[in-house]
Amino acid sequence: VYKRQVLALQVSVEEINNVMTGDREWVKDGLGETGETYLAGPDRLMRSVSRQLLVNPQGYLKKVVANGTPEAVAKRQVETGDSVLLQPVNTTAVNLALSGETGTTTAKSYLGPESLLAYAPLKLPGLNWAVVAKIDRSEAFAPVYAFARNVALSTGAIVLGVCLLAMLFARIL
Repeated sequence: VYKRQVLALQVSVEEINNVMTGDREWVKDGLGETGETYLAGPDRLMRSVSRQLLVNPQGYLKKVVANGTPEAVAKRQVETGDSVLLQPVNTTAVNLALSGETGTTTAKSYLGPESLLAYAPLKLPGLNWAVVAKIDRSEAFAPVYAFARNVALSTGAIVLGVCLLAMLFARIL
């Protein structure tokens, strides 16, 4: 006869937040100035703390209210210093992850700006959560834009140099 065995663990919110924030070492972990990772439940509420709430509570308040979070809820988050079960994250990435998909996309984040997002379902029995990593699109693509600018400037300088040399040789001949 097959007997089912169960192991139950209780994990504190602080431990979840430490894992999701990398002990608040976002830049060291490669998330730059605007990147973060967070968990969301099937009710589209955060299950981990928001980076922006931790580093800039007043800026966070303005951003989330401007993007649809009720002001009373946002103020409660700032008062408690926590967004768990308070911050709505009904975003494209969260909805795709909760439907079982894994991928990347660019879309608006719960904070407003267009972001580069990676998402996946958190595959634990009995949990229907999503894990999302986000970084503002402007920060994520800044190196690409800088490279393109440098290539354009270099190309322009080379074309100008070749034209000047061609004019010089034409006068000599």
